[in-house]
This record gives sequence, structure tokens and C-alpha cells, in this order.
Amino acid sequence: TRVPALAEDALFVADLNRAGTRGLSGITVVAPSSGFGAESGRRARLVAETLGVSFPQEALDAGQVPSHANSDEARLRLLAAALADPETEIIWAALGGYGSSRLLEGLAALPPDALASRQIVIGYSDITFLHLFFQKLGWKTVHGPLFGEIGSRFQEERNFRLLGELL
Repeated sequence: TRVPALAEDALFVADLNRAGTRGLSGITVVAPSSGFGAESGRRARLVAETLGVSFPQEALDAGQVPSHANSDEARLRLLAAALADPETEIIWAALGGYGSSRLLEGLAALPPDALASRQIVIGYSDITFLHLFFQKLGWKTVHGPLFGEIGSRFQEERNFRLLGELL
């Protein structure tokens, strides 16, 4: 099976590893907004497996809830699990779209220690809501490309290389 071009690009992987993270194993993909269609979901799963990125199944369960990756409860649970995972240094949004603001009440109700780890959050579009939430807590966030855009014609490969250098 041919993996999208960027997943084959050793420069991106090398940039992330050189940045001092645990490498790609320290990245967890979450889906707080819209979900993947069947084909884009298969492609995203293949990229995640190729790169060794944590990509929970709930990030792929689109179609159960219109316009969202999953129910509000499932999307919050996925995000909270990434927040609680000591191996997760970077939380990378699968896609933007609509729905992350619906998680505010649940995020605000998490115990303070659940929000103490200060991972880096990456994404844009609807993910801007999460940037605002986590920045108020003193976290670093990156308004950058979405995980689901790796290898797509909608993002230039250069954007991912720059992201790797930044991290």
C-alpha cells in the first residue's frame, strides 16, 4: 500500500525527533470537532500507523453523529484521555470543522490535575476554541495544520516541515 507522500518524508520525522520530543510516539491525535469520511479515515489511520502516532479508534467513528467525529461525550473522553496520558506531549487535532466549543463544560469540569501536564495543542479552524481554552491555562498551542491534512493537496508539505522544526 502506498502511503501519502509526507508519511514517506524522513525529514518531517527527523525534525520532530530533533526537537527533543519523544518522537512521534509522544503525539496523540484527537477529534474534538468533525470526523473523517470513510476514505480519508483509512488514509489518516494508515499515516498514523506508518508514523507511530497514537490514533484512537474514536477519532474515526464519523457518521454516528452528523457534523461531528462522535458524540460530545466520546469526543471529550478522547481528549481527556490524551490529557491524562503521561506519554502524550503533543495533542494534534485530526480535523477542524465544528463542535469543539461544545466540550467547554466538560473541559472546565475536569479536575485541576487533569489539566496540569501542559501538552502542546496543534490545529486550526474549530480547534481555535481549544487554543483559547488552553492558552488561558498557560499552555503552548500551535495554530497549524491538522493531522488529517498530512499528504493532502490542501496543505503544502513545507508547512509540516516547519511545524516539525518549531516543535
